[in-house]
Amino acid sequence: MKKEYDFSKAERGRFYRPNAKLNLPVYLEPKVQACSAKSRASVAKMSASL
Repeated sequence: MKKEYDFSKAERGRFYRPNAKLNLPVYLEPKVQACSAKSRASVAKMSASL
C-alpha cells in the first residue's frame, strides 16, 4: 500500500444508490442449513432434499 493516496479528483457518492438492495451471503453450518431447509419445506409442503 502507498503511504498516501491522492483523493483530490475523487467524486463523493459516485456509486451510491439510495434504492439499492444489499444481499449479503449467509453461511450456515450443514446441520443448521438442513434444519432450515426442512422447516421451510414443511411450511411450503415440499421435499427438503438438498
